[in-house]
Amino acid sequence: MINSLDNLNESRKYLEQRISLLEETEEVKNYLELKSLLKETNTSYEEAFTSSKNTDYSSCKHLFAIYDEDYDYYEGRGSYEYGCLKCGLNSYVYNHRETIPLSLEDKAVISYLKRLKFNPFYNNTKLYFNTHDEFKKACNLYYSFKERNKDASDEMIFDMIKEFFKKGKEKVKND
Repeated sequence: MINSLDNLNESRKYLEQRISLLEETEEVKNYLELKSLLKETNTSYEEAFTSSKNTDYSSCKHLFAIYDEDYDYYEGRGSYEYGCLKCGLNSYVYNHRETIPLSLEDKAVISYLKRLKFNPFYNNTKLYFNTHDEFKKACNLYYSFKERNKDASDEMIFDMIKEFFKKGKEKVKND
């Protein structure tokens, strides 16, 4: 046991020495400097992106939809998720952040919702979806309709989305 411990210690020292020698070469110095600059740039980009998204979320006249992600048939209770078709703000990302891989946009949503002292999702929405995937599809439709119909009002696009889901296999409940 002591012999293998001594061997590992010698191996460790040898590797540290080799790394130290490599760090003195110009190529490795350049690599380490570029890597540090990239890390700083990525951090600055993430901060600027989050700030920009927070501005978008704050200034958006939200077009919220509700979707039922989970229902307990035994107890008869459902937990609902909320989201804006326009800006992407949604409770799903916030409520499931521990279990899903997070994109930079998801992190911005979480950052924004953590700072709020109220729930921004309470409004009089008339669009309900069965799943988060249907909600994401509706967001994509909003952007697609808005891009093709730049002067269309949110209400008009809202009606187009409802019509799309009525004609498709997905069922959307309307009030």
